[in-house]
Amino acid sequence: MNIGSISINLSLIIGALATVAVFSLYIATGMIYACLKFLQEWHSPLTVINYILLGSASGFTLATLIAAYKQPELLSFFAGWSIVLIVLAFIFRSASLMRNKRLRPKSTVQTAIGIRHNEIKQKSMGFMGGSVNTRDFFHGKSLFFIRSVKTIFVIMVFIISLLHKKL
Repeated sequence: MNIGSISINLSLIIGALATVAVFSLYIATGMIYACLKFLQEWHSPLTVINYILLGSASGFTLATLIAAYKQPELLSFFAGWSIVLIVLAFIFRSASLMRNKRLRPKSTVQTAIGIRHNEIKQKSMGFMGGSVNTRDFFHGKSLFFIRSVKTIFVIMVFIISLLHKKL
């Protein structure tokens, strides 16, 4: 598009505005979660960094896929940045997982309800149906599966992504 003697690339302007909007979204969402003091695992600057890096890595991975079909000359640029962002995301997510592993709960079921008994279990499903606790936290998965979720995440998000890019 030409305005007088100035040439304006409208797709470049739209792309830059979309980039700023998406980057702002990652920062805002990460900060919302990071400010939750009662969720120690999220209450960290690493939460914001992880949102930015994981979001950017997924965006560059999608851009790599689109470039492969639409503009092969940009493929190495997007794939290269995708790999860099995935590696950085892996480093910071690993740091976050190590930090979270060292955290100790500030409260227990006993302190939450004010009863000093060693063994407290919710057994009743409620009179009319399940409660929020029984619906949200009794998912029927094995303890092995629950403990494997982080490992499955790391393998699928980081290792498979990087191996796929090598192919």
